[in-house]
Amino acid sequence: MGGKMSRNKGANFERETANALNARLGREVFARNLEQARSGGYDLSNDVGLAPECKRVEKPQFTAWIAQAQRQAKESDRLPVLIWRQNRQESSYMVMMDEKQFCGYVEKVCTKQPAESPTQLANSGKIIKTLQSNLDASVARNLSLRYYDALKSATDNKRGK
Repeated sequence: MGGKMSRNKGANFERETANALNARLGREVFARNLEQARSGGYDLSNDVGLAPECKRVEKPQFTAWIAQAQRQAKESDRLPVLIWRQNRQESSYMVMMDEKQFCGYVEKVCTKQPAESPTQLANSGKIIKTLQSNLDASVARNLSLRYYDALKSATDNKRGK
């Protein structure tokens, strides 16, 4: 497929992807970036800091696509996202992050509040017994010995031992 048909296929996939994401999110977040052809930018405009690059082809070219997504994201100070779909397949999404971005994302999503120190845990009544009862034995065994000792020490001090 070449020329106009290929461009139409790509534009249709961008619209389809934006519509699917918006429906899933329950609000209008993504739209086709109509300035992309002129400015060379990412495919779906949004206010959430992503630079989505959409590809609708039968033969993946991941190395080139990843390089393109990363370049466009860097130019716009956004997080690169590669979205692709082959014939008779569901769309796939690849978000590319460096280690700092990944850890920041995990912290933001998984941590509702800052981690408490062992002393804070013991002083707030969240003692080692609670910790052990909430963790399976293998996880409890794998806790850092230093962390375990600090918790135990803080607990013992609280009990006056």
